[in-house]
Amino acid sequence: MRLSLRILLCLFLIGAFVTSPVAADMPKLPPWYGFDASLADIPRIGVPVDVLATVTSCLGDLEDVDVSLLLPPGWTQTPREEPKGRLGSGSSRLFRFTVTPTGPLPNGSIGCKLRVRTPKVELIREAGSRFPEEANKIAQTINAWPDMHEAFADMAFALYKEEGFYPLGPDMWITYDDRLRPEGAVRGPSLYRDVMITPFQAQTDVEMFDKLQALLKSDPKLGPSLADKGIDLTKKRVDQLLGLYVLAVEAYLKSDFPAAEALLNRFVTESGETPAVPVELAVAAENLRGLAAWASGDRRTAEQALQKAFYKNRKLPIQRYILRNIGLLMIAKGDRSSAREMFRLATEMKPAYVLAGEEYARLKER
Repeated sequence: MRLSLRILLCLFLIGAFVTSPVAADMPKLPPWYGFDASLADIPRIGVPVDVLATVTSCLGDLEDVDVSLLLPPGWTQTPREEPKGRLGSGSSRLFRFTVTPTGPLPNGSIGCKLRVRTPKVELIREAGSRFPEEANKIAQTINAWPDMHEAFADMAFALYKEEGFYPLGPDMWITYDDRLRPEGAVRGPSLYRDVMITPFQAQTDVEMFDKLQALLKSDPKLGPSLADKGIDLTKKRVDQLLGLYVLAVEAYLKSDFPAAEALLNRFVTESGETPAVPVELAVAAENLRGLAAWASGDRRTAEQALQKAFYKNRKLPIQRYILRNIGLLMIAKGDRSSAREMFRLATEMKPAYVLAGEEYARLKER
C-alpha cells in the first residue's frame, strides 16, 4: 500500500518571490510543477524499501529535471539509473530509489530533493496572458530568479527494533513492560504512554475539571453560559479522562497497582458521562487494567480485561498490541497454541510489527 506525503509547490512560494519587494505585489500565478514523495512501505531494519518521487510539469516543458535523496546516516542506497533531463508539458515522471535502513531511528526523516531549471520564458508568457497590465514588472521579477530551482519533500517516520511507523500517527505504542515478559518472548506486553503530558499537568487537568464540575452542579445556568462563550466542556471532560489515564500509567510503572486500579475505575465512571471519549483511549485504559491485574497475579481478570479491550472495536489499528498482549498472557498460562494464533493475527494486522512476527516464528519452530 502506498503511503504518500503530497506536496504541490506553487510559483508564488519560490524564495526569490517571497523576499523580493517587487514580487510581494505580483499576482498569484498557477503552479508550474508538482512534486510528490513517499515511502512505498513502512520501513523495517535491514529490509529494502522503495522511495517514490513523482514530478509533474504543470506549465510548459521542464528542463534538467533531477531528483536525489538525503538519507539518514548509515543507510544504504541501491545504485540505480534514474531518468533525468527534459519533462514534457503536462506529463509526469516517476523516480524510484531503493534504500535499506541499517538500525533504529526513533525520529527518522528522508529528504527528497528536486532540482529543475526555472522555465522563465513560459512563466513570463503565462503571466503576460493573465495580467497584461503588469507584464513588464512580472517579467523583471521572474528574470531575477535563480536559473535552477530547488524544492524539498520530507518523509518523517519512526523506526524501532520492534516496529516501524510511517506515516506517523496516534497508533504508536512504544512502551513495553519487561517485568511481565514470559519465557520465550522477546519483550513484555505493550501499553500506551502519552509522553506529551506530564503527571503534574495530568493532575492539574483532573483537579480543574473536578472544580468545574462542582460549579456546574451548583449552577445549572453555568453550562449554557460557558458554551455561549465558546468553552468546550466536552473537551475539558476528555482532558480530565486523559489525565486520569496518565496518572494510572505512572502508578502502574511504579508498581503501585492498587492506585492504578483506582484511577482506572474512576476513568470508567467518568467516561460513562460523556459519549465523546476516544475509543482508542478507552482501549488503552482497559489494556492497562489487564496488565495491572496480571502484575498483581490475577491472570483471569487480566484475560477478561484484555478481551474487553479488543472487543471495544476490533478493527482499530492499535488492536495489534492487544492481540500480542493476549498472546503473551497465553504463554504465561502455558497455552502456546493460542499464543501463536494471537501473534499471527497481530502480524496480519501490520506486517511491519516485527516483534510480533519474531515471536510468532519462535513459537512456530517449537
